[in-house]
Formats: sequence, C-alpha cells, structure tokens
Amino acid sequence: MSDIKNWSRTDAANTDLTNSGMPEGMARSDVNDRVREHMGALRRFYEDAEWVDLVSEHNGSFTLSRVDANTFRVTDVAGGGTNASGRFPAGTWVKLTFATSGVIYGSIDGTPSYSAPNADVDLTEIVDAAYATTTLPAEEALNSVEVYSSRRVRSAAFSKIGTTTGQAPQQVPTIDLLKGHVLKDEGAGGGIDADQLDGEHKAYFESRDLEVHQNLLSNGSFLTWSRGTSIEAGTTFTNADGNACADDWTIATDGDDRFDYSRVAAGKADSLPNFVYAFKMIAVGTIHKGGVSQVVTDLVSRSIVQNGKACLSFYARTNSGGGSAIGRAHCAIYHSIAASPPNDVVGTWGVQGVAPEPNAGWTQTGISSLFSITSTWTRFDLSDVTIPDTAINLAAFIWIDDTSYNSSDEFLIAGAQLETGTEISPFRNAMLVASTYAATNVSISRAFDADTALTADIADVLGTLIADLRIAGIVG
Repeated sequence: MSDIKNWSRTDAANTDLTNSGMPEGMARSDVNDRVREHMGALRRFYEDAEWVDLVSEHNGSFTLSRVDANTFRVTDVAGGGTNASGRFPAGTWVKLTFATSGVIYGSIDGTPSYSAPNADVDLTEIVDAAYATTTLPAEEALNSVEVYSSRRVRSAAFSKIGTTTGQAPQQVPTIDLLKGHVLKDEGAGGGIDADQLDGEHKAYFESRDLEVHQNLLSNGSFLTWSRGTSIEAGTTFTNADGNACADDWTIATDGDDRFDYSRVAAGKADSLPNFVYAFKMIAVGTIHKGGVSQVVTDLVSRSIVQNGKACLSFYARTNSGGGSAIGRAHCAIYHSIAASPPNDVVGTWGVQGVAPEPNAGWTQTGISSLFSITSTWTRFDLSDVTIPDTAINLAAFIWIDDTSYNSSDEFLIAGAQLETGTEISPFRNAMLVASTYAATNVSISRAFDADTALTADIADVLGTLIADLRIAGIVG
C-alpha cells in the first residue's frame, strides 16, 4: 500500500505492486484490493490536501538534502538527468519535514538553479511550526518536501514575522495607524476592545489617549457671516479689537482699523478644494499685529479638559503680490478658570517674535513655533497641548507675527480646527447638538454686545441662531 505521492505521473508506469500499481493480468481479488488502496490513499490526501509531495515519486527517483541554512537540494538518482526545478516556481510556499526538527516552512526565493543532476532551491521567510523565524537545521536528514497546492501564492497570505510587530500572525496594518483616533471599548460596545487585541497592541492602545476626535470650533470653515461678509474701516460695524467678525470669531488687533476682513471663495480655483470659503485679512498699514480668536465655552470644552490634551490646526497662505508679504504667523491655545472671561483674549501685543500677553482671565496653555506662510495653502498645527483639569473655557488664537509687509498684503485662513487628543485629524465641520446651543448662546450675546452691528430685532437673533445651526448640520 502506498500514497498518491508514490504514484507515477505516467499512467502506463503505474504497474509496480509495491506502490499499489496495477500490472496487466491481475486477479480479480487483487484488483479489488488495489481499488480499496486507492480509495484509502485519496482519503488520506484529502485530509491534508493543501500540501502536495511532487518529488517522492515512483521508485524513489529523487533524493532530498540540505545545502545550507537557506537552501535545499533535489537530486535525480534515476540517471535520466530530470530537472526538478520546474516543480518549485518562485514565490511558492513549501513545507519541509526534517528527521529531528520536524516541520519548517519557507517561500521559494527566485527560480531554482540546476546543475545536473541537482536542483538547488533557495528559501526566504523561513519559519518553524510556531511561525518563529529560523533556518534549515544542519546535520539532519530531510525526509520530505511538499509544495502548497495553490502553487503560486502571495506571501501575504501566510502568517509571518512582521518587521514592526515581531509577532505572528502578522498584525492588521491599519491598527498601527489609528493612534489616538479611536474610542476604547469599556465593555458597553461601540469601540475597540483592548482586551481582545494581541499583547503588543493591547499595551499600545492602553498607553494612548483614546478619544473620538471632533472639531469644537463653531464656523471653522468660515462659512457664516450673518453680519455681512466683509468688515472694513468704512463699514457701520467698526473694525476694532474685540469685535465679532465671521460668526463666533473675534477680531484681535493692536488698534482700530488695522486690517480689512472678508470672506472669499476658496475651492478648486484657489487650489484648496476642501473648502468653499476662506477668511481673509488685508493689511491697512505696514507694521501692525492682528488675527482672530474663538472662545470655546464650558459645555463644549469638557471633552478636551477631561481628556487633558488638545490640538489646534488651520490652513493658511499669503498673497503672491509685491513686497515681502505676510510671511510669519503663530497660533496658541488659551485656557481660563473663570466662568465668564472676556471674548478678547489679547491683553498686550508684543514686538515681532514675542507672543502677546493674554488678557485678564486667560492663560496661555500652548503656543506654536513660528509658521512660515507662503502663497501656497499649507496646513499648520499646534499638537499635544496639555490642558489643566481646572480649565473651564478654552480659546483658539491665530495671529500674524510679522511687521515687514506692505499695505494691502493678505493673510488667508481656512479650515480651523480645535480637537481632543495628541495628534491632528482630518478637518470636519461638526458639533454636538448640546455644544451647538452653547455656542449659539455666545453668538447671540455677542450680537447684542456689538451695538453698532445689530439691532435688538428678533429677526437678527433668529438669523444668528439659524446660521449657527446650519454650521452644525442640524438645519439645511
């Protein structure tokens, strides 16, 4: 009795009785025996059909041996000079069984070399039965070599040692990319359960700040300007430090009428397809400081304060016109432990290269390095800022730190985002419903405070409310 691996590929050659062959003139009972043997051989093959022995053929026409740590040899001993290389195509996985070490797996590295009567097969990604990296054991008999039945299989289909994980099976690559952008599942579902991850990634997740990222800035895309889409020195609404500008944003300048502010089209025409609009500042003079800020109140700021980490990001460019242009900018995150700090976060402006002093009630929590602004839209960020757990209100502040520009030079901002965590995520213009109402209350209060901006007409209040709800996507 023998197995399939011992049968000849040539039909007429299967006559050897010792290999369950069927020579001419067999007795009827012998034929019955052979059929039963064939049935048994097929059944045994079926139970391990993924691996096929292509060399242990009829009459032992090949022998197997180890050449070195990465190579085995198939030798034709039948005298016919048969080249066995074609049975081991590049990329195929093989299973080698050694007398003592047992099973070793490997992937065929390139086309085997042949010098009659030897075909030498080089292997890569060699692992043992536990998928640990190894080499072909020395001084041991190689009993068999079996080829994966699908022949050419991508290496990625097999579990192997990863260069970054050091574990098997290889980890899902996207887990490494999630970083701080996931929600830990504490048992209630809806998140990633660290207890179900492998040891390495469980520790990785548990050591991270795990949170859902969300933009906490209202009108971060500068879409809504319910008081008009431009604020200039000649408008009724005074261009002055501390006044409201684009909805929920506040002007910060070192004096009155330093810049003109407007909403301008962005999009594909301005090489910024992510956004429809941008916020533009046009210099009236040549040496002034200015920017914009937004206060994030208690209801909205809780997720950041409880997490303890925050990131601020925005897109910016300057004009490509004459002069040295506006080429320097900063951003900062402020916090306040006061219940109602002033909307104007700047107390005293410093000289170029020196950060402004915060207004009474505000503390600078984190400040960016100097950003070099060019005529090309670029995303800038201040990341991994530690927020004290005593903070009640937060503020995002973006400003020009440049006094070497010309009148009429421009500074444009788009896609401002304040979010929880240690790293920035893609921009989103969304708020929680409760946060929207809180932000709307601030917007309405500013509308009444800005005496020359709006009358106390209920239509103005409702217009502001609807605009803020539209920003959040709650109304169309």
